Amino acid sequence: MYAKHTVFYDALPHHFCEFDLLDRETGDFLSTPERRRVLEGAPVVSVPVLHEGPLRTLKDLTALIGPSTCRTPAWRDALVEAARAAGQDPEVVVAETDSDDHMEGLYIKVEENGRTVERYKWVRPTFVTAVLDSGSHWQDRPILPNRVVSRV
Repeated sequence: MYAKHTVFYDALPHHFCEFDLLDRETGDFLSTPERRRVLEGAPVVSVPVLHEGPLRTLKDLTALIGPSTCRTPAWRDALVEAARAAGQDPEVVVAETDSDDHMEGLYIKVEENGRTVERYKWVRPTFVTAVLDSGSHWQDRPILPNRVVSRV
């Protein structure tokens, strides 16, 4: 998560965050409990799990969307400062950045018998709009580093 894409983070727990673990022998992605077991005691930062178990409605699912835990209230100022430090035009960088304080979306898994059998990504509609309105793809822009918390 080193490079800013559409969202700028100024409080990442690390530049490398785990959200899936592939068993190379079986080709299966491990379930959440199995990932926890395998990674126990390892110096790996896993993304937060917001919910485990079935959800009954789309409203129950979208209710999990909240403010990003990887952005401080001062992230906009940090973005401008990072752009200047990288020699980039802050106005352009701000225009290419999602201004919403909420998390980008949800990574959804269906797990059975210790493995992940389905994976989905749900992004909030305003994030999609920010991507479309930015005018370019993040891979075609100069790299702007996201920031990690000071203890990293």
